[in-house]
Amino acid sequence: MHRDIVDQVNSSLETDFIITTSLEGNIKFWKKNYIGIEFVKQLKAHQGKISGMSVSKSGLYLATCSYKDESLKIFDISNFDMIHFIKLSFIPYHCEFISKMKNPNLEIAVTEKDSGNIHILKAEGKGDLYKTVKIHQHPITAIKYNEDFDTVVSTDNSGMIEYWHSNTLGI
Repeated sequence: MHRDIVDQVNSSLETDFIITTSLEGNIKFWKKNYIGIEFVKQLKAHQGKISGMSVSKSGLYLATCSYKDESLKIFDISNFDMIHFIKLSFIPYHCEFISKMKNPNLEIAVTEKDSGNIHILKAEGKGDLYKTVKIHQHPITAIKYNEDFDTVVSTDNSGMIEYWHSNTLGI
């Protein structure tokens, strides 16, 4: 059902939605049924490839970023609606929610495309920059949050793997 190559798939177990992105910048929401899945809605989210996608631990929010339009967008999954558009002052590549499920203040880590910088933003409102974490010397290739240990794992293109606490931001 996508017109271009599907390059990312994510799911929200709490809401039973599957989310796919394609190279032209589209997001599609699919509802998981007892048997099979059903297409629900399509959104043109970015001007080109969506380089980063993350679902919050609560399963209620989706974040996407794109180096093509230098923006971060946050969606309400249940209502299929964009709730925040954040124009970034840097070129993003990956994004990951780094807040525990019960935390009302959503934070999101957004990596900078050609450096090892990880910018922490408040997901509400204007997406104010909270802090920049500088633990990598090379561009980041992946970032994931582990809620059980409140730890973020990030890797860079030199093969370095870093583990850091989201509450102390590596300090």
